[in-house]
Amino acid sequence: MTMSLLEVVPVVSHDNLEPGVLVPGLPPPKEYSRNYMSVPQSGLNNHSQPVYSAAVVGGGTVINGMFFNRGSAADYDTWEKLGNPGWGWNDLLPYFKKSETFTPPPAEIAAEYPISSDLGPHGTDGPVQSSFPNYQYPVLKYFHKAWNSIGVPSNPQPNAGRAVDAFYSTLSESAVNQSRSSADTAYFRPIAGNRPNFHLLPLHSVIKIVVDKKKKRATGVQQEVILAAGAPRSPQILQVSGIGPRKLLAGLGIELVEDLPGVGYNFHDQPAMFTGITYDYSKYPFPSPDWCFSNQSWVDQQLAVYYENRT
Repeated sequence: MTMSLLEVVPVVSHDNLEPGVLVPGLPPPKEYSRNYMSVPQSGLNNHSQPVYSAAVVGGGTVINGMFFNRGSAADYDTWEKLGNPGWGWNDLLPYFKKSETFTPPPAEIAAEYPISSDLGPHGTDGPVQSSFPNYQYPVLKYFHKAWNSIGVPSNPQPNAGRAVDAFYSTLSESAVNQSRSSADTAYFRPIAGNRPNFHLLPLHSVIKIVVDKKKKRATGVQQEVILAAGAPRSPQILQVSGIGPRKLLAGLGIELVEDLPGVGYNFHDQPAMFTGITYDYSKYPFPSPDWCFSNQSWVDQQLAVYYENRT
């Protein structure tokens, strides 16, 4: 079987020379982002919000905030109850674990912060590296104290099926060299050039999937088509392929293959509280997350240390 991966973006060399991709916490290169604005949202007083998307092999895992956490068990069990057998928590947990190699935090970090070292809900032999940074900004303690003071407890282990309260999230980060672990570094690069039946086709756009209306199968392929164009683009490709709400497709002159009213609707993005809150670190004497953007001399100094020992 031959597999072809179509990417609309070029193959980008992101090695040690690109801190924004390699080093956790630094802003990623702007050329790897493709951002859109949503239509006005009725639930947000008709405001529009940015919809972030990636333009790099590896997708959002190359430029995102590196959170590598899960929802609560009840979230997935609700999916199953809505008519999706096999999508409950107990069904998915083995795959969550299979995908990762989790490294517990250093003992001094675990002792000082509410972070669990429990391996139970984690995998230890998967392609994606997950861990915690060896360094935590001191100011983060005060965030937890603030939450605790208003009755929100700290949750040391949010990945065991209860992802609520205030917690430190695991990151898609290698504990060995403190660098980002992405879909590119975890899945693509290890096999690139070693699998003669696997081909990456950069700068190729997918216009539509040609579907046999009677057989309800994609034509022109021997096995299957895996559509993974991201949350905004995957439903768009399905719609232009004739799979989606009948009324919408008819209005656009698209021949209907399957009437599926939910395609392209009900998209829920996570609320980002930091977009509406400003933290003033000007009187705070110790390094804070803001220094990554406001203190270039400190950034240069820390990068030199990072490249020297990768800790």
